[in-house]
Amino acid sequence: SAISVPEDRDLILRLGTDPDSGAMYGFPCYQHSSGPDNATEHVLINTAWLDAVGEDVPETPDELYTVLKKFASEDPNGNGLADELPMVGASRIPRGDTLQWVINAYIYCNDQYFWNVDDGRVSVPYTEDEYREALIFLNRLYDEDLLSPKVFTVSANEEMKEILTPSDGTAVAGVTGGHISLIHNEGNDLLFDYRYFPALDAGTGRGGYRMQSGSAFRYSTFITKDCEDPALAFRLLDFLCSEEAFLFMRYGVEGRDWEYAKNGMLDMYGEQAKINVIDASVFSSRNNVCWHALDSTIADYSSHMMYSPTGDSGSYTERFNAWKDQFTMDFFRDRTKDELVFQILWPGSIASEIARRTEKIRSYVLEQREMFISGVKDPRDELAWHEYLDELEDMGLTRCIALAQEYYDKMRA
Repeated sequence: SAISVPEDRDLILRLGTDPDSGAMYGFPCYQHSSGPDNATEHVLINTAWLDAVGEDVPETPDELYTVLKKFASEDPNGNGLADELPMVGASRIPRGDTLQWVINAYIYCNDQYFWNVDDGRVSVPYTEDEYREALIFLNRLYDEDLLSPKVFTVSANEEMKEILTPSDGTAVAGVTGGHISLIHNEGNDLLFDYRYFPALDAGTGRGGYRMQSGSAFRYSTFITKDCEDPALAFRLLDFLCSEEAFLFMRYGVEGRDWEYAKNGMLDMYGEQAKINVIDASVFSSRNNVCWHALDSTIADYSSHMMYSPTGDSGSYTERFNAWKDQFTMDFFRDRTKDELVFQILWPGSIASEIARRTEKIRSYVLEQREMFISGVKDPRDELAWHEYLDELEDMGLTRCIALAQEYYDKMRA
């Protein structure tokens, strides 16, 4: 099965090679998404509510503030109760972090990958003035009850289902987030009132971009010294990289759960589709069909574009698939940053140090972000801000950035 992204073909081998010895100790897994999983966060806005308050989709933080104030005061769900959550989301569930999404209006910030790069210079966003400006804005939303405290407490997709698609049929969320395939109650039409919320732009010159995920590279499969037949084991792993194995592990049994698309079946971009999924629940539900894991495979979704149904009629599943495809198309139309760094090749001699330091720094940054936004600490207070910066320095942030710059330069050489 071919890897469709040319630069990834070389990178996957380089990532699995010990820079010190040149040896490879693991078998790779590669995944490249051409669908909604390419989006780091799935942020949605309720268009029915926008119509109710007479506003368009906001494009700046100031416009977002105006819309959220109206969501809070004008009863957009029409039930006569002040039960609206103007903005929520969840920083603790996959793709639900609306806080990080707002920060990106001011400065590119993708916690999943940590590093920023501009004109070849490596940095992190967490010490910048624009990052602090974003925290001040989010603190304002929180203080005025426009940002729900639930953004810090929701920790499971099941909890988000009742926020996005309540069983009683009355919407309560204006802006929210989470993996679009996992946060809605099946059969609930409230979902279709929401759409992809494009990136905001605060006009700093450093933000306004959609957050995207890079291709996934993992080395999580190994043939140990105790293996009786390493050659046979490798043949199995090699088979798992084939199209046949990938399609079975991801979509199930051909002819029952999926089929190759017939001529004229088009994907979301209007091109001939490769496959037609008959039962989309195979990978997401408990069953005895597949392994529910894609390790040791080449899973390149760009090479297996799915048939995309059109129109607003048909079964709920068909309507959801069309809605999901629209979300994906809107995402890929959104503005992206030209220079991104998803991987840095670390030598074994410093890889553990970098991992230890960056994990500690990331944990501290997220903790402090919560405290600044919720008002436990005031992001406007100079002393509190400089104590935060000093702690990052004590954790070795400057050294991490210097090492990242050194090895990023070597990757590009």
